[in-house]
Amino acid sequence: MLVLTHRNADVDAVASAMAVAMVSKSFGRGKRICLVSPSGMSVQSRKVVEEFGFEFMTEIPQKSFDVAFVTDTGHSALLREQTEVLKGLKSYKVLIDHHPLDESMKAVVDRAVTDVTSSSASELVFRLAEKASVKVGRKMAQVLLLGIMADSQFLTLASNRTIAVVHRLCTLGGDVEKARTLLRMRRDVSESIARIKGAKRGSYYRAGEWLVAVSTIGSFQASVARALVELGADVAMAVGEAEGETRASMRSTQIFKERTGLHLGTDVCKEIANRLGGSGGGHPTAASMNLKVPPDKVLASFKEALEARLGQKLKELA
Repeated sequence: MLVLTHRNADVDAVASAMAVAMVSKSFGRGKRICLVSPSGMSVQSRKVVEEFGFEFMTEIPQKSFDVAFVTDTGHSALLREQTEVLKGLKSYKVLIDHHPLDESMKAVVDRAVTDVTSSSASELVFRLAEKASVKVGRKMAQVLLLGIMADSQFLTLASNRTIAVVHRLCTLGGDVEKARTLLRMRRDVSESIARIKGAKRGSYYRAGEWLVAVSTIGSFQASVARALVELGADVAMAVGEAEGETRASMRSTQIFKERTGLHLGTDVCKEIANRLGGSGGGHPTAASMNLKVPPDKVLASFKEALEARLGQKLKELA
């Protein structure tokens, strides 16, 4: 069996993949499971994977698989060159994801199990496990709890439904404090430098009551976008060039999402990516894009999209 997740995998990606592997083992299919994360994973994810004794490859091995699962992957571009390898497999392919189902993934998998109301792919895996009457042990409960906490910003974005799942996982042996301790780590110095540079290079705008921040930075775009929101912006984008493409990450506050109804993943990222010939998508308050156009064009498109959605011109702050 193959379990594949997106490139540079975050904690929810590896946690959901590991949980799928554990569910498979409970059905007696654990003798030959390959876990794959193209281009590796984040430092935090490596810490989680090592803690639970799993190993991930960076490429799909040249083997045959009866079934292939893909977790936490909203767009086929996130699988990089492994997309074509996956398509070439004769395996039955299943997607488990909490992002809106993209056409690019429909073309890859035979079945898609998606739920945008779940906080994370890990939460969805737990629901599926319970529905299948799988016995969730202490180890699986802790892994799933990590994925949920990581993707819900330590439960800050958790709904009542998610909290109920967290409670259930705790009764099964999961420990919130252990999860918090494992997820808590000092930022790499290079990431901290990128956040400082991103704030320094940023341009700041106002549209009525909303503050908008944009910045150009060569790495850690997601972290820089989060930093700009933490500084006071209601919505922010960080964009930069890396490995022959332009990468952009967006973040917004929950209040901005609730009052404007703006979904960064579908209303902004996906729309811009489709127009500029790239891939993009994500959540209401966190989304990203990968394109082949210069960063300044992406910045201009982002500001135009906000002006159109908010119905107001962005006025640069002095």
